[in-house]
This record gives sequence, C-alpha cells and structure tokens, in this order.
Amino acid sequence: MATDEDIRNFREFTGVEYDRLSQDDVAKLLQLNNNDLEQAVRKYFELEEVGGSAVRTHLDESVVGTWDDTVFGAGRYGQDDTTASGPSTYDSPAGGGTGLTVRVSSVQY
Repeated sequence: MATDEDIRNFREFTGVEYDRLSQDDVAKLLQLNNNDLEQAVRKYFELEEVGGSAVRTHLDESVVGTWDDTVFGAGRYGQDDTTASGPSTYDSPAGGGTGLTVRVSSVQY
C-alpha cells in the first residue's frame, strides 16, 4: 500500500499538482508499480512522453488485483453433495476394448 510519504515523494520528483493527479491517482499508480517509487516515477514520465491523456488512460484502464475469498466458498469438489450415503465407485464394463479399468471413488467427510 502506498504511504503518504511515497505520495509526497512522487509529487516532489514529478512536480505533478493535485489538480492533475489526485491523491488516489498517485496511490493507484504506485500500486500498479508494486509500490516502487522509482518505478512509478519512471512510468509517469514514460506516459508523459506519449502525451495527451496517456497517464489518465493508463490509470482508468488498469485494474489493480485484489484477493477474492469467495472462490474458496464451495465444497472440495464443487457444491457439497449431501445425497450420497457413502463412498461411490464405478468400474468400466469388462471387455470395453481398451484393457483399462477405471475405478472412481469419492468419500464424504
């Protein structure tokens, strides 16, 4: 997370004013550059060389990754299956032509 000191230093190095980039914009630019002040300053000047609204476009189009705990809410194999009474198995029919026997087993805890 970008600290207030990093944001102040960014503004000092770049000379960017609050009306050009807000506090949140500078924090996002730092976050997009792994909170590395030197890397964020370099990226800012690279985008300024492109001209126009390249910095604004970069900030608006960039997504800052966040951790999503909801993907871990399902049961071990997807939705919890409470209908099975115990381990289930399946054997492929004999003489299926492949010479392989497949045994699938699931256990509920």
